[in-house]
Amino acid sequence: FLSFGKDEIDIIEKVESVCAKLGLGTSRIYQERGVKGSYIDLNIKCGDNLHVYREKLETIFGGKQKINRNIPNFIYTEKRSVKMAFVCGMIDADGYMSKHFDNRKHNTVRGNLGSTNKTLALQQMMLLETLGYNTKLYLNKYNGSNNYRYKVEFEVSNELAYLASQKKLDNLNGYAASNFYSSNEIK
Repeated sequence: FLSFGKDEIDIIEKVESVCAKLGLGTSRIYQERGVKGSYIDLNIKCGDNLHVYREKLETIFGGKQKINRNIPNFIYTEKRSVKMAFVCGMIDADGYMSKHFDNRKHNTVRGNLGSTNKTLALQQMMLLETLGYNTKLYLNKYNGSNNYRYKVEFEVSNELAYLASQKKLDNLNGYAASNFYSSNEIK
């Protein structure tokens, strides 16, 4: 199962579309969880091959648990459009974008990717840097505990058109400057 907020129908539809292209079925299960909110669980139907797909994904991404996950090495050598699609997938899943009025008197949009996995956060930062984005890495505590979260922040551009989240696209449209990325693909 993949869990989504009820306001993430656009992302669910994107996942369903990719699954359909791969010949996989899906079904939605609507969950009401009281104070935790309402969710939609998306069940991807792999038939008898579920364990094969899970093992392959665990191998590609370095583990099942978030703390062990990595960006696959092959992503760094892919063409720019593949890297951008991968970044957009991370933003759709675990990131957010917000509008800022900076000290240069410009409206900009900042993207943020957060993780409790330091290695993953550094990899996200490196991937964004290879695409020409200026990044900053922040460390903060969350939930009033001694747990740490790493936040990668970057100014975004209209190049992030692969986003499935309409809410995040709405923040992007009309506010991101197109000069925050290099037009030359890094090989």
